[in-house]
Amino acid sequence: MKNAWMKLALVAALCALCAWELAVKDIRLGKDLKGGVSLVYSVKVPDTGDADEALGKVIDVLKRRVNPQGVLDIAMQPQGADRIEVVMPLPSEEVRGLQQAAKSKVEEFLAKTQISAMELDAALSMGAAAERFAKQNPAIVDLEAAWRSLQQARTDLGSLQQQGATADQLGPAEDKLVAAEIRYEGLRAAALSKTLVPARLTKALELPTTPQPERDPAGKIVRNDDGSAKLGPSLREIEIGAIKSEFPALAADLDQVVAASDAYLAKRVGLDDPQDLMRLLRGAGVLDFRIAVDPSAPQGVNPEQLRAELASKGPRAGEPGMAMWFKVNNIAQFANTPAEEEAAKADPASFFAGRRLTAGQFAGDVYLLLYDSPTKSMTHDVGEAWGITKAGVGTDEIGRANVIFGLDNPGAARMGRFTGGNLQQQMSIVLDDEVFNAATIQSTIFGNGSISGTFSREQIDYLVRVLTAGSLEAKVSSDPISINILGPSIGADNLFKGLEAAVLSVAITCLVMLGYYFLAGVVANIALAVNALLIFGIMAFIDGTFTLPGLAGVALTAGMAVDANVLIYERLREETESGQPLKAAIETAYRRALSAIVDGNITNVIVCVVLYKVGATEVKGFALTMVIGVITTLFTGLFVTRAIYDALMGLGLKRVPMLPTVVPALGRLLRPSVDWISLRPILFGVSAVLAAGAIISVAVRGN
Repeated sequence: MKNAWMKLALVAALCALCAWELAVKDIRLGKDLKGGVSLVYSVKVPDTGDADEALGKVIDVLKRRVNPQGVLDIAMQPQGADRIEVVMPLPSEEVRGLQQAAKSKVEEFLAKTQISAMELDAALSMGAAAERFAKQNPAIVDLEAAWRSLQQARTDLGSLQQQGATADQLGPAEDKLVAAEIRYEGLRAAALSKTLVPARLTKALELPTTPQPERDPAGKIVRNDDGSAKLGPSLREIEIGAIKSEFPALAADLDQVVAASDAYLAKRVGLDDPQDLMRLLRGAGVLDFRIAVDPSAPQGVNPEQLRAELASKGPRAGEPGMAMWFKVNNIAQFANTPAEEEAAKADPASFFAGRRLTAGQFAGDVYLLLYDSPTKSMTHDVGEAWGITKAGVGTDEIGRANVIFGLDNPGAARMGRFTGGNLQQQMSIVLDDEVFNAATIQSTIFGNGSISGTFSREQIDYLVRVLTAGSLEAKVSSDPISINILGPSIGADNLFKGLEAAVLSVAITCLVMLGYYFLAGVVANIALAVNALLIFGIMAFIDGTFTLPGLAGVALTAGMAVDANVLIYERLREETESGQPLKAAIETAYRRALSAIVDGNITNVIVCVVLYKVGATEVKGFALTMVIGVITTLFTGLFVTRAIYDALMGLGLKRVPMLPTVVPALGRLLRPSVDWISLRPILFGVSAVLAAGAIISVAVRGN
């Protein structure tokens, strides 16, 4: 009895753990239950390659491209040997409302920071410029005063000319007019140029909100008395503060923009539109090589001017065809020690200048200036298609680990021309328009090359992944071969009807078990409730996705669990009717039913594993639910119910009545005296006819 109660305590602990998991984490719903888009892409896997490994690398690169922070609910998984499926939920009505509210706030704020020349000139002519625009730009007050001074100077000069003044008399008035025009034009140009670039505000709102370590003038982290880093404002707070300093009169308006954006981002689980997802996937895995602009010897560009334009206008401020700004993916890849990484973050321009690289900053991110001319870049935009054929870890001439890579024939020819004309210059590795590393070109590279340096193991693995990803452009289809979109309202309706069907089927099953098996039915229903709780708890714990077929799997699991109980109870009834004591009858019933229960569930697991391997997302949801259901069914059917019976027998239970034992006539009816063996020819014939009919139906339907 003591052992039984310990088992029940273990079951209660598992149930409490699952209930807690469900309380703190929402169950992930598939697109068929909450609405979403499913995109299926074909992947060209080399005949000699490992399909599983190739698909895994493709998915890894796509995830880094589409969801680098891992905050969006975008699932990617292989389908068969040459396809991948990307699933993203569509925004609900609530999220769409928050999105529209945030967008409106951003547009209103940007409108307040921008003044058109036509509107400004009209307001000045009416004497209303300060009234209309001073809030967003206090300098408009001085501009309006300068405009009045200019008009007065013109009036004074006109009066003198009408009076026939001499040249000596007109001179001071003309000088005054020229000075007024110069001052007015300068103030007008400054007012019109003081606008906020939309990309800067968008980037600022997306910056991390994690507090950043404070740094002293030398760039070192400031420490507290206990040695911990002293934390200051986050990157977003710093950038938002900079915008407020430029537009102090609009600080309250900017706070409203931040609040609206935070409310939207807190509820956002996917991209705003399926087209955004397809654009990101279409551009994923594009590897380029570009020569970096050396700040000490720039060719055809002015780094200081471009750096200033980057800070004010964003990364599009470069000179296409000459040099463009590219974001640094991870600044740690350019540093060999933590101290160097701190120095790079404190003063990127100086740090990268020491590595013959031109760096600038925009909205908290570091950018490098790279050449965009044909002779100093090796891209996929022009010329014959090329790609990386291999990438791995090797050893250089002094025994250090390095990165080796190989190119196909077109790539080898282009790399030879590219590196041969840019010896001793810094070659940057650019994946999806982000700089991952840069190295000096020591010699001409053709089919095979290497990247050497004082790299850590993590940095080498990082570079290998980048180079491996560079061949994706030739693997993933540019457009999805299948698009399936389900609206949120239809998903909600599917969820309601699916839950309704599952609950109704389980409830009917529980009533049948209770009415037929009495106390044993109560035990079976308790086990069924534990089974359901374990299924949902485990799904939440592993972050599994519930689909509409998955709900059907829950209902089917309930039937499987009841089937296991029926096998045990029917054997129990036979043993008790033969005169065995209850304890011995229960032990015999569980022992003899074990093989049938395990065999039936193992076959289900095999089928579900195959379905999960080759099925679409919805089918995978069904297979996953069923596999978990099989495990929990075996646990509840063989362990939980047995522990309950052991505890009840310890409390004095002597018999387990069932409907056939209470109503003997029903028991006799359920055991008809039929010689099924003698009917084998007839039954085999009927089965053969039905099987042939089924095969013919499938064949005809298929044609």
